[in-house]
Amino acid sequence: MQEKEGSRELFISYSTEDKESIARPVANALVRQDFSVWFDEFELKIGDSIRESIDKGLSQSSYGVVILSPSYFERYWTMAELNALAARESNGKKVILPVWHNVDKDYVLKKSPLLADRFAARSSDGVENIVRMISAKIRKDAPGTVMAEMEGILSALENKKIEEMKQVISQEDFAKLRKEYRNVLCGIGFFDISPTPSNINIFRYLREAIVNRPENEAKALFEVLLEWYVETTTPFSNEMLLEIFSGLVKLPFAKDAVREKKFSKLFVTEFGKSHNWDRALITTQILVNIQSLLSKSEKARIVEYIISNDQIYSSYAAKGYLQKLLDYFEGDVDPGRLDSARKSLG
Repeated sequence: MQEKEGSRELFISYSTEDKESIARPVANALVRQDFSVWFDEFELKIGDSIRESIDKGLSQSSYGVVILSPSYFERYWTMAELNALAARESNGKKVILPVWHNVDKDYVLKKSPLLADRFAARSSDGVENIVRMISAKIRKDAPGTVMAEMEGILSALENKKIEEMKQVISQEDFAKLRKEYRNVLCGIGFFDISPTPSNINIFRYLREAIVNRPENEAKALFEVLLEWYVETTTPFSNEMLLEIFSGLVKLPFAKDAVREKKFSKLFVTEFGKSHNWDRALITTQILVNIQSLLSKSEKARIVEYIISNDQIYSSYAAKGYLQKLLDYFEGDVDPGRLDSARKSLG
């Protein structure tokens, strides 16, 4: 990357409490990968104005690596840095590269809904992975990055028929396949890959990699997909991934994973957010397939969504599945609310 004098590729924004555990290790690792990094420890000298130095670092850096943690959201200075970085995002340009440290999506959602909807690296995955993901984001043509691996996989799958894809998947070493699977998901999240005709095989791969392996390996891959989906919002591919789930959750090992991870609430929430008839159909199909895993409170929520969300109750294609759900819920949900839901369906 060609730089102006004094400029930096990356500004590290973090809370002091997180310096030892994550901020310094990430900063040092990025420097070892030849990134130019603004990190207070590297920049500040005796007598320097902290505020002026930070302002200069923020203005001269191309990206901000923001280490989001409970203490980050509690500090005035860190939130000021975050606001300064957010102000520079325009015309689709993403400046903020979030790293989640001791937080999950629900926590970030309460503090910053906009950041919760952005793909993030996680400190629990290790410093090496954080650096790899940052590199993939800002050096898309660098060899060995997720983007390069994604392009390699896309190239290998291009024009392959389903049967050819199944054969490749079934013969691949599982450790290699699992790593590749994670990289595909990371690439989809970071680069907002949409299910266009040229990219459709990458989404087919997500399903076929699961259903064409022995059950124990299939469950392990499904858990990777499920956990990634919980932590990640991918607006362009969201509906496609839900459609993949609608087929997979019929399978016993997938139901076991949803039960063990207690992720039925994820699909109930997705059902409630249905914003068009097609999405209502897909999310209803998922709920029908996991209805035996639903708690009474989740069933009650579903009934309220049927009553209140016009994109759900007016979806003609979903009606048969919705009626099945209401029949399943007999005895577990207030009869009056069930009657109201049936009336909503017409």
